Amino acid sequence: MPSTTHGKFIWCELMTTDMQAASDFYSKVVGWKAKRMPMPGAEGFDYGIFDTRAGDEDCGVAGFMTIPPEMAGHMPPNWTGYVGVDDVDKTVRQFEAEGGSVRRPAEDIPEVGRFAVVADPHGAVICIMTPTPMDNPPPMAAMVLSTDRDRAIAGLFNQCRIVADKQQR
Repeated sequence: MPSTTHGKFIWCELMTTDMQAASDFYSKVVGWKAKRMPMPGAEGFDYGIFDTRAGDEDCGVAGFMTIPPEMAGHMPPNWTGYVGVDDVDKTVRQFEAEGGSVRRPAEDIPEVGRFAVVADPHGAVICIMTPTPMDNPPPMAAMVLSTDRDRAIAGLFNQCRIVADKQQR
């Protein structure tokens, strides 16, 4: 039986070219407070947390970071969703078996969890993660995937047990 977080969006992250400008912008337009935090095992790597609540014990509503050097020029600034899965490596294999692709192989982030970046058969990118258990998980709502290929995408996400609700507009 899957865990309670399997198939649900668990985190959002902004990849940007300018962390300070992003921090200033989101502070002004939505009232988020930004704070920087060290990443264990990644000295020199800057990571930020957007938060709506007060206090250092809160884990925030989203993360933000500079686009990694190896991706600079290959991707625009963007928001990325992370979906919780019980087994990242197994889900990577399912994505590949169903016609998806791996954009960044599975790897561990010390004290955070194991993740991979995958794409569906039409190129829509998503991150999958098995997080390290935490005492104060972030609040998450739903995210919506827009596509003109509903059946194909729904089949892949159902196969990987990622919750996909189709909304009629």
